[in-house]
Amino acid sequence: MKRYSLVFVFCFVVVLLLGTASLAVFPKPDGYVNVQMKQGFYMDDVAWYFCSATDSIDWAKSEGLTLAPKLHSYLPPPFPPMSRAIIFVTNPASWQGPIFSQRPNGTDYSGIWQVVLVTWKPGTSRRPITNNQPANAGNPYGIPVADVVIQEIKVALDCPILALGKISRPWLPKPDPPYYRIRQAIAVDPYMKWLTLPYWNVYCDDPITHAISIRRVLITDAVNPAVVAELGTNLAPRLALGPNSDAQRFWEIIPPGPPSQIPVIEDCPTDCSWRNANFGYSPVMNYSQLQRDLTPPDDMAVSTVVNNDTSLLWLLGAGRLDLVASRGRINAHVLCW
Repeated sequence: MKRYSLVFVFCFVVVLLLGTASLAVFPKPDGYVNVQMKQGFYMDDVAWYFCSATDSIDWAKSEGLTLAPKLHSYLPPPFPPMSRAIIFVTNPASWQGPIFSQRPNGTDYSGIWQVVLVTWKPGTSRRPITNNQPANAGNPYGIPVADVVIQEIKVALDCPILALGKISRPWLPKPDPPYYRIRQAIAVDPYMKWLTLPYWNVYCDDPITHAISIRRVLITDAVNPAVVAELGTNLAPRLALGPNSDAQRFWEIIPPGPPSQIPVIEDCPTDCSWRNANFGYSPVMNYSQLQRDLTPPDDMAVSTVVNNDTSLLWLLGAGRLDLVASRGRINAHVLCW
């Protein structure tokens, strides 16, 4: 149970709260959740992934994803073709998972993909496609360009890859390459295809009512190698592309401070589906570390919890919080469960 006391008010409802709950101090996880993995392919090997968000209301409806229109800014450029694509075969002969064009830790990996549709032409001999390269005698499971119609559509899907290769217990270690395992996972069920990942609690406020809530985030991808090492995420260099205006902010207030101080983010979805009405939400976030100014007479009490972006920005502008480090982009998926 968390208890709050109002200790600071500014004219447009700047709120600071005192907290007594014993939450984990970031970057230590606050708990773990099971994620249902789906199966796709990368360079003829099995790729395990999950999807969280999209910029398309139609794909959000059909795939059960969170609508996040700002992801549109993170679509890859049109050239080279299919440079960061998730490729769906629309009319396979049998089951066919999507094909990915990049892998975690690769220089072009971001975890955010452009949708490409591949459709077999009438009268062609359909077969599995398990890599994104043009098919030839030496690459029999590539894309047979003459036998299919390829359609690149302007839809962004946020689908981090969690593993490459056959999954089994224990989760770690596996040689990389040819395999890959996201390091932050602590357990896997190879039969049910569940992967146990850490979550972190964050504060955010409702964009309309400004009610404060604690939400859970999965952080699966990061640009900064130091953050990758701390959180066990995928290294995702291409996540750095895209405008800051379409990336929200993730603030960690580092000690000294109360144990119940957790990170603060700008925007949370109102619903983790196509019904999300907060178009400010994006899982792409710029991660910054802040610290309380402890210099008298305006020192900020170490017992004070900052729990919303409005008060945080006021304190930052007033010099009562100081920017310690900008730690690059992260892919932080806000959960509704």
